[in-house]
Amino acid sequence: MPKKKRILVAERELQSIYLLEKILSEADFDFELVCSATEVVEILDDERFDLLIFGQLGCVNEKISVERLLEKLAKSKMPLLLISENFRTERKKVGFKNCDYLQKPFSPDDFLSKIRDLLAD
Repeated sequence: MPKKKRILVAERELQSIYLLEKILSEADFDFELVCSATEVVEILDDERFDLLIFGQLGCVNEKISVERLLEKLAKSKMPLLLISENFRTERKKVGFKNCDYLQKPFSPDDFLSKIRDLLAD
């Protein structure tokens, strides 16, 4: 049996956390939830994941952590799925190949399709 791919999910909004947790659990993904860019940077220092799902690029007080996170992702070549209500603004901030975007609100099928596409690469 192939090893499950590990997904790290970073999201601050409680409603989104519940939704993402429900969808990923029902699809039988191995995932871990954190609530900030700072936590993502810290956990990536110690653990390996196959995909990062990021709810937003962070607020002003997390700017340094977000920049460190993007540097770390670029070096690791780990795929990123960025979920945002402000799609155009967030897209300008990232800009590397192994990144996809999903605008809120989204359907569970679209979400799972993007995850599978990113994990297949």
